[in-house]
Amino acid sequence: MSTTLVISIIALTLFLPLASMAWLWRRKGMDKTTRVLNLSIATCVVLFACLAGPWAFYSYYLRFIIAVIFVISFYRYLIIPGKNITKKLSRFALVSGVSVLTVFVLLNALVVAGYFQGKNPVELSFPLRNGTYYVIQGGNSKVTNIFHGLYKTINALDIVKLNRFGNRANGLLPKTLASYAVFGERIHSPCEGKVINAVDGLPDLAPHQVDIVNASGNHVVIGCKGVKVLLAHMMNGSVSVKRGAILKEGQPVGRVGNSGNTFEPHLHIHAARTPDESLRGPSVPILFDGRFLSLNSLVKNDNK
Repeated sequence: MSTTLVISIIALTLFLPLASMAWLWRRKGMDKTTRVLNLSIATCVVLFACLAGPWAFYSYYLRFIIAVIFVISFYRYLIIPGKNITKKLSRFALVSGVSVLTVFVLLNALVVAGYFQGKNPVELSFPLRNGTYYVIQGGNSKVTNIFHGLYKTINALDIVKLNRFGNRANGLLPKTLASYAVFGERIHSPCEGKVINAVDGLPDLAPHQVDIVNASGNHVVIGCKGVKVLLAHMMNGSVSVKRGAILKEGQPVGRVGNSGNTFEPHLHIHAARTPDESLRGPSVPILFDGRFLSLNSLVKNDNK
């Protein structure tokens, strides 16, 4: 995962809605068609940022504040026409505006599509407990699940824990593993099944360092319900099960760490129907208590 790309996505999460609202507040008098176009573009841009931005890097709750401020900006723009209401856009500006609107309409459609599961899902229990958990990457869309989409594991999920401020860590990009709320959280088996593979002994890397050779890091693969389930990036020395062990649903298997090809501490989980241990078969949609999760989904689990 590229650090530059991640930082760019984080920055755009705030820049896009703030720029759109500033644009509305600095509006100039325009004809009705232009005003409708401006409002439509701003609405689609803010909607995309609120739905598809990784808000846990700032605060999950901040996006609701952004939404309220936008509604105020929208209302102000709507009721104050400006002095020169006869001014019209040039043909080039009009075509450009319609093109931008079209792009963001399509992007929003892809975000919404990410909440619709594919065929033949598997029902699992949520593997993390005692807290509020946030999907930082997931869903059935390359917009909400961009990195997994690149690796053809579109139904995989990356899950972090939120602190009381709605952040996944103390700070924007902290350098210590202990700053991340999910680091060290106990992972429970999401189903009753057999341990197909278990790897331990790989180091927990400093945030933003990656091990592309051992991509899954310390991990456990469980065979259950006709699929193989991967729980990846576990803490060094925490894997508590061995190959061949028979697990009960909810049985502890390890703790969240930062081993393997991971930008920062999180739990990676995905399921695949494949005859071997590679998990290279098609990924399978996962349901937790009947719910299909996507980017920005929350799971509140107070079970210990």
